[in-house]
Amino acid sequence: MATLYELREQYKRLLELANEVDSEGFEDALEHLTESINEKAENIAYVLQEMKSDIDAIKREEKRLRDRRTALEKRHDRLKFYLQQELEEAGINSVKSPMFTISLRNNAPKLVISNDENIPVEYQQVTFIVDKKRLKEDVKNGLEIDGVTIVQERSVQIR
Repeated sequence: MATLYELREQYKRLLELANEVDSEGFEDALEHLTESINEKAENIAYVLQEMKSDIDAIKREEKRLRDRRTALEKRHDRLKFYLQQELEEAGINSVKSPMFTISLRNNAPKLVISNDENIPVEYQQVTFIVDKKRLKEDVKNGLEIDGVTIVQERSVQIR
């Protein structure tokens, strides 16, 4: 069977020949080609629907695994904190066993900021974010800015 691209090219050529051929033969050929294009489009829609189902299933599995990973990370952190807390309370800095050496250590100093408002300007960074919703509305209402346009795009919808 021909590809949708090939069918489209045949359809265009047939439309170009519309004035040069008899109307009955043209109508039959156009109807046959239209049916082929419709069949091909429907088959592609089935494939797209199957792909969408696979994508949704993968997303659900990703969420399930992400949730499981997050739960394990939290359990890991709680258990590690519990171990640290108990060793500190007991005054033990190191535990040696045939399998592990567990020790308490000092981490690198960390900066703690309790009030952002007291930080001098030279230590602050500003993040630039475009309010696209508001900008789109203003451009629709006549605002002109170089490099900003509203574009009407098309997409395939399958119901």
